[in-house]
Amino acid sequence: MRFSPPPPPAARRAFLRLFGREQMNGREPFTGSYLAFRRRIKWNGLNGCWMVQLQGIWLGIERDGYTHS
Repeated sequence: MRFSPPPPPAARRAFLRLFGREQMNGREPFTGSYLAFRRRIKWNGLNGCWMVQLQGIWLGIERDGYTHS
């Protein structure tokens, strides 16, 4: 079992923002649900952030909602 701390509200808002960004992708929009998108998000204990691959790059989402590549 993988340990992942529960994301705070700021990080969850960032997840939703990224989900909306992926829905607007012009080439091949994500056709899955928000739950399927959330299941793709992985906890990275080394960096202390959540990671998700979006449109070919890995994005890190910090606890305060800051998103970086």
